Amino acid sequence: MPIVNSIDALRCAPRKVRAIYLMDSDVEASRSGVFVWDSTISAKTHQIDAIDDDGVGQGIFVAPRADKDGAWRRVHDGAIDPRWYGLEKGTGKSPEVWEKNRRAIQRAIDLIQLGAAQGYVSIPAGDYEFSGTIHQGYGVSYTTIVVKGAGRRYGSVPGSGTILWHRGSTHYQAWNMQGQREPRLSHLSIRGSLYDAINQTLFSLADKRLHEESYNVAPDRSDGGDGRYNPYAGVTIDAFAGDRPQASYPDVAYDKSLGAVPQYGKRFSSQMTLDDVDISGFIVGVCVQPCDADGNGDYLLLDRCSVNYNKFAISVGNGQSRIVGARNSLFNGAFCALTNSRHGRQIGQFGGEFSTCEISIAVWLGEMNLSFSTNLKFTGCKSESVWACFKTTGIGGSISFEACDLNFSWQLDPGLGVPPHVIAGDGANVEFNRCSLRYATVFSSEARLLRFVGYGQLLAYSNMKPIQPWSIPSHQAFPAGVFAGGASNAPQEIRYRAHKLSPDRTKGIEIGWRSTSGADGLTLGRNEFLPYFQQHSQPRQTDYGPEQKTIIRPRWSKLAPKKRTRFELSERRLILRLPHEIDDSQAMFDGFCPGDLLRCRETGTVFVCKSRVGAVLEYQQESNFRNSGGGCIEEIQNDGVWEFINCRVYQFCDGYVSVAAQAGSPHLRIDGGAFPSELAPADALLLCFESRAWLAQKPESIVASVDRENGVITMRGGARETVSGVTTGFAISAPPPNG
Repeated sequence: MPIVNSIDALRCAPRKVRAIYLMDSDVEASRSGVFVWDSTISAKTHQIDAIDDDGVGQGIFVAPRADKDGAWRRVHDGAIDPRWYGLEKGTGKSPEVWEKNRRAIQRAIDLIQLGAAQGYVSIPAGDYEFSGTIHQGYGVSYTTIVVKGAGRRYGSVPGSGTILWHRGSTHYQAWNMQGQREPRLSHLSIRGSLYDAINQTLFSLADKRLHEESYNVAPDRSDGGDGRYNPYAGVTIDAFAGDRPQASYPDVAYDKSLGAVPQYGKRFSSQMTLDDVDISGFIVGVCVQPCDADGNGDYLLLDRCSVNYNKFAISVGNGQSRIVGARNSLFNGAFCALTNSRHGRQIGQFGGEFSTCEISIAVWLGEMNLSFSTNLKFTGCKSESVWACFKTTGIGGSISFEACDLNFSWQLDPGLGVPPHVIAGDGANVEFNRCSLRYATVFSSEARLLRFVGYGQLLAYSNMKPIQPWSIPSHQAFPAGVFAGGASNAPQEIRYRAHKLSPDRTKGIEIGWRSTSGADGLTLGRNEFLPYFQQHSQPRQTDYGPEQKTIIRPRWSKLAPKKRTRFELSERRLILRLPHEIDDSQAMFDGFCPGDLLRCRETGTVFVCKSRVGAVLEYQQESNFRNSGGGCIEEIQNDGVWEFINCRVYQFCDGYVSVAAQAGSPHLRIDGGAFPSELAPADALLLCFESRAWLAQKPESIVASVDRENGVITMRGGARETVSGVTTGFAISAPPPNG
């Protein structure tokens, strides 16, 4: 077989030769290969591969004359190699090489999308720098294009793999799919220029880490790279659909064979797959339709991908996206991993499943406008070093976690603290099914519906610290870390790690795993810290009873304007003065006693009551605080509303009993049934609403003292009438801090 050493020599070779081998020593002999003469190649076809002024071109077709049919055609197996167009390996190259490399990859893609060749683009192993945007489809017509590398590389670990380093201006996205049907991008890494800056922000001080503006680190843009319609992104889907917005991506240099082409108004894509792709160092890793349009952009699947150290891992801007999901993928290092309300029309719909994925080193797992997003499901997923779960707005879609292991250890980070809410937004519908929630110091939620299902629920609080004898740990009021802001569905079977106070009441002692179903045969003691949950926001007494075991925990709440109180907050210590004195009975019902909760309705900040003297209450702040340096993460304003919450009822006593009382006397005698063995002062007598009010106080009267030997219970108020054989029950409350 004859051998030639240049494109010019091949162009002039005699056509009667059946095949010629081109041996090119330039750029690792990347243009080398076998060519055959093909007289059927039209001039229109081979001119798509014409060489430009910088030598990019003639990778597949080498034509003697531009205006005549016939050309030397490269023999290949369908894998189109951008090195045929001068793709240059290595880093530290000049901006001229960056641009040439972009055009080399683009020319390989154009051969397919313009119909001049069939096959797929194959980028060999190595590091390649480029600038601008690579277009996997122009959206002028529908096409299916597959681009493959030699595998993604794990960080900076040396070895095989294809890495495309995006250089130059961050006004460009690195890669865009447009007008694609079932395209695939696989086995490569795309690295943006912001990796180090975002990494540093994620491990900076709390004031910087928790504020999203700190992640807008693109130095050449006034918006820091996070434009609504033109974010600095690793991969965009249909960025050039719809009308051109005022702030848009730069113009596309379309192939000259297309003639005059408008910059926007392009076709939509569908059924996109990213397989074994690493995307890191951008404002948005993958952005679906950051454009002023809404059509298709649907059925995006990330399979075995790694989207790390971006401000947002995945952002969906359009409502027609239908299903966006991932499996076996990593999303590590982000201010917010998933969002549907930041880019494009800000009406994104996920609606898919994230299966066996990891989301770690993130301030928020996600940010969702539920008015546009349908059901989003996480199955078998894991997280580490996360601060909070979801920030939601709107009402509509649901978020569910099944068999997931979520680790909120960033709440223990000295530079951070406890968020106002782990789930923010009162329209959320969230379910945890057989999940493990670790290190959620306070699992405070504004969710309209928060549901826990299954014995896999592990509410582990493993960092119990020594406390002062007069202090109450947060689990006194909402043990195991759960504080539900709205009503939860029943039944709720929660498995949790229980603690009790040490004999000197200075620290919590772990006593093992417990279940609210009673299946483990546990007799719940009053010194154990049990999960907080509720069935009804305004509980009915008929729901209470011994048969409920610990599945129902009543809650009474009282609202008061902040302006009617005086309060001082310093280093998690809140002193609050009520506008008037309160007696013990009123305090017991209205939530003014040790162990009760106080919540700022505007920020969701939760406080636990430690002591009360007259109208002065002392609280300890249990959410919305920084671990070091003090202060609130979200400031508490003087205007607004306090919510005082009575949450001291922990479980029901042994069963119903029959009692008798004399008019005017506070003494009750048990005349039927076993005497409640655990009954103690400050516990509550429960009366059905159907029963007549025969006690002088409220329907739930408070126990003043217990005489077990004589079977007499003394209440805080006397009976209004003489009664006998009245069936009732008792509920024991949390222990006070001093006894």
